[in-house]
Amino acid sequence: MVKSNNEYIRKAKRKKKIKKIIISSILVAALVVVVINYTDIFKIKTIKCVGDNLVTGGYVVDKAEMLKNRNLLFISKSDFMKELKENPYVEDIKFSKKYPSTLEIRIVEKKGLYYASENGNYNIISDEMIYLEKVNSIDGRNLVEIKGANFSGKNLGDKVWDSERVKEILQDTYKVQKSFDDNGDNVKITSIDISNLSKIKLNFGEIEVYLGNDENLTNKIKTAAAIFKQGIAKKYINISFNGSPDIE
Repeated sequence: MVKSNNEYIRKAKRKKKIKKIIISSILVAALVVVVINYTDIFKIKTIKCVGDNLVTGGYVVDKAEMLKNRNLLFISKSDFMKELKENPYVEDIKFSKKYPSTLEIRIVEKKGLYYASENGNYNIISDEMIYLEKVNSIDGRNLVEIKGANFSGKNLGDKVWDSERVKEILQDTYKVQKSFDDNGDNVKITSIDISNLSKIKLNFGEIEVYLGNDENLTNKIKTAAAIFKQGIAKKYINISFNGSPDIE
């Protein structure tokens, strides 16, 4: 009988203890909800734009004002991305939350590598063929002129071409120029003409380079660059055919 009573007492105490734990957990959870939702602790007070954002930094910070006083715990880039996509330079963003109240935004920009002249203005185009902006000066920008582009009916953010072949040509040219820059080569592609994809041309300054079609384009450009660095070409380098290049 005593043993039975002791067992009953132990069970009662255990139930009471569990009940206390449950009530305490509910109170703590309720307190957390109150702190998160009804205090200023996690409200966004500071927004920083980080990274090498030459074009979009100020634009993003201005747009980000809409995020201030939102809860840092629950914010996501999907809340913000639609607004940013209004700027064609914005490729993507990454959020970094610095608790309790700071949001860092890192912007990935589309690269404006190319430009096309049009009625005294300059249309800036990315290597993804996106029409980024129209400006009246390109001073201080390291851009390559592109010939053969048609901007009729095009708006900012549109693709200038729908051709994957053109896209590959522009991206290959971009990569070659980047390799020249990274290696410290004194070679600068100043323009590329893709108005006829069977007769692609580019310029190293005043020297014209005839490449023919886009087959083995990267190797052709690098071969032409090696000839250019020798200083033996005064007018053109013709590498559009099999065999030894024609140089004048």
